[in-house]
Amino acid sequence: ILQRKGTAGQEAAYATARMLRHESTVIRIHASRALLRMGKNIEEALPLMILALEDEVFEIRRNCARAIVNMEEKAAEEVEYLADSLDIEDQFVQLHIIAAIANMGQSGRIAVPALLGMLSNGEHMEIIVETLGDLQAVEATGVLVEIACSNSALRGKVARSLTKIGRPAIPAIIEMLTSEKAQKQVYAARVLANIGSEARSAVPHLNEVRD
Repeated sequence: ILQRKGTAGQEAAYATARMLRHESTVIRIHASRALLRMGKNIEEALPLMILALEDEVFEIRRNCARAIVNMEEKAAEEVEYLADSLDIEDQFVQLHIIAAIANMGQSGRIAVPALLGMLSNGEHMEIIVETLGDLQAVEATGVLVEIACSNSALRGKVARSLTKIGRPAIPAIIEMLTSEKAQKQVYAARVLANIGSEARSAVPHLNEVRD
């Protein structure tokens, strides 16, 4: 049953995931390996795999984390499970959960509040900044702009994320143009240029700065 695929794949995935709760470490390890090999269509197994992210055995945590990353977007309806799992202490697992959320498209935006909480604590800042851009998280625009103003090492990644967010990010970027620091004005102008034609509304503000 560990290797079944096709139309019965979901049932096989769930049956395999149930073995992640077995008292035998060997069985749990083999179950996690099987789930990793099963590919993308294993969303029925997600709740049990998330529980296994706190298993005492690192290989089991690793395999389940990687299997979750490989899942298709249609599993995104379970993204709340992933968001709730971000408080796991294992940083390796945290990074894989964030990567899985980034792969879930717009559905992954359910996890934005949890990601912003981690960001405020200084955790995994680079990957979270990138993920917020991948999710086109408009609600994170203000935070991203603040990071760009205070953390020069992340400005490049913030610029790419703001560019992905696009038009909704423009008002916050325009506010950067009002800064007295020329460096921030130049940065804001570059981000607006990256956004392209959607940033036409910022042209008058750019002219004011130039003048």
